[in-house]
Amino acid sequence: SINIKDGKYSGFEILSPRVAGDPYDTWNRDYMKQLRELRVLNDREVNIIFGKGVNGVRERGQALVEGGNYRIDSLTCRNVMSKDPSDRSDLVVFRCNCRASQKPDVYIVHLVFEQTTGGSFRSCPYSTCSCRDGELFCSHMIGLIVILGLAQIRGTKMGQEAFEERLPEDP
Repeated sequence: SINIKDGKYSGFEILSPRVAGDPYDTWNRDYMKQLRELRVLNDREVNIIFGKGVNGVRERGQALVEGGNYRIDSLTCRNVMSKDPSDRSDLVVFRCNCRASQKPDVYIVHLVFEQTTGGSFRSCPYSTCSCRDGELFCSHMIGLIVILGLAQIRGTKMGQEAFEERLPEDP
């Protein structure tokens, strides 16, 4: 049986929905348009986000992608903003379910970015995973960044549907 973990902490404690008058005012499966606006999520960007010294976590994140642990049909995005009155930036959150590698658990990964051209990643407390390490960073978050980066590079050329068909399937 599958157990979806909500986690002890949620980035939504500091985020609220944002109405921009577009299809992303609610959860939307058409994430490619939003990805085109972000800074390219390549190895250099992962180093900036997570630092260079987390190779074991990166390898586990890559293994999750290659193992088909992400439910790509659950990947959605929406407009959000911070509840912090000193930070009223337009933000976008990407959400995807990820099956744990050695448990029957499914974690919910939320990655938040500034919604601007070249938008930057917003780390904790904005971006989170419902696993026990997801308050800071974890392999589930890195794996989703890998998927989003691949979608930016390959998916924008071939289209979202073709991109998703080429990802490994959850066994």
